[in-house]
Amino acid sequence: MATVGVRYGDVATDGRTDVTGFNGIGHGSKLGQPGRGTELGGGGLGERCGLTLSVSVGLDSVQIVLRRVVFPMLATLAVIGLVVWVIGTLPRWWPGLLPAPTASSTTAAAEATKDVSGFAKAKVLRVVDGDTLDVRLDGAETKLRLLNIDAPETAHDGDPAQCLAKAAKAKLAELAPNGATVRIENYGHDRFGRTLVGLYSERGELLNAQLVGAGLAAPFVVNGQVNLLRPVRAAQAEAAAAGSGLHEPKGCTVPGRVNAAEAAVAELPASATGPDAVAAAKAAKAVQGDLQVLASDLTGDARYVPVDALTKDEVSALSVRVSAASKAVAQVLARLTAKR
Repeated sequence: MATVGVRYGDVATDGRTDVTGFNGIGHGSKLGQPGRGTELGGGGLGERCGLTLSVSVGLDSVQIVLRRVVFPMLATLAVIGLVVWVIGTLPRWWPGLLPAPTASSTTAAAEATKDVSGFAKAKVLRVVDGDTLDVRLDGAETKLRLLNIDAPETAHDGDPAQCLAKAAKAKLAELAPNGATVRIENYGHDRFGRTLVGLYSERGELLNAQLVGAGLAAPFVVNGQVNLLRPVRAAQAEAAAAGSGLHEPKGCTVPGRVNAAEAAVAELPASATGPDAVAAAKAAKAVQGDLQVLASDLTGDARYVPVDALTKDEVSALSVRVSAASKAVAQVLARLTAKR
C-alpha cells in the first residue's frame, strides 16, 4: 500500500477518516493499519501529542500568571518601597521640608522632659563654646558636640567672635557647670571626631533645645541627622516670639543692626550744601555700606549663626526693611550729589 499524508479529518484512500494521533493512527503509518507509530519508532504520535499539549498548556499558564500577577505585584512593591525611602530620606537632606512649629503650639514640646535613666552618665570637665564641651565618659576624656544646634563662633584663626558668642558659652556653662553630671544620647561622630549628642540634665531636660530657646544658638543639621530638630525648632519659635538673644532687636544682633541702620537713614539730612553736603554724603555712604553687608548676611549661603538663628519669617521681614532702607539712602545720596 502507498503511504499518503493526511490532515485531521481528511478522508483516506480506503474511505476511512484519519484523525492523526487519535486511536493510534499516526502520520507515518500506512493508511488502514492501526500500527502505533510503526514507522516513527517508540510510542505513537497520539500519545506524544497529548503529552506535548499538556506541557505546553502548563507553561503558558505559568507565563500568564507571571505576566499578569507576579511581575505587576513586584513592580508595585518596588514603587511603594522607593516612595517610603524617599519620604524618610528627604528631611535628612532638606530639613526645611519639616514644618516649623509656632510658639503657641510648642511650649509643651520645648519644656518636655525625657526619661534618661538608660542614657550614659558623663561628668562635665569644661565648656569650650556654646555647643561644645569636654566630659569624662566611661573613664576617658571625650569632646561632645551638641546635635542639631549651632552656637555663635568664638574668635579663632584671626576671625572675630560672632555676636553673643560669649553669652552662648556662658549659658552652656550655666546649664552644664564643671563637675556636673549630665546624660548623653549618642548619635555618632562628626568629621572632627567629636561625639554628636543630645545633652540632658539629670531631670531629663534637653540642653540643646534650651540653648536655642534662650536665643543663643541656631537649628543646625550635621551629617543629615535631624533626630533633635523638632524640639530645637520649637525652642527657636519661642525665642523668636520672646525676642530673646539673637532675636533681640538691639546691639550686635541682626535685628539690632537693621534698627540701627534705619535710625541712621532717618538722621540723614534731606538736603545740604557746601561742606555740609560733603559730610552728609559721607555719612550716607557709610550707612549704605552697612546695609549692603546686612543684605549679604541675610541672603548668603554660608553658615552665619546670627542669621541662622532667626526664623524664616524674621529673615523675610528684615530683608524687606533692609531693601527699603537701601532705596531711601540711595535717594538721599542722589539729592546730595546733585546739589554739589
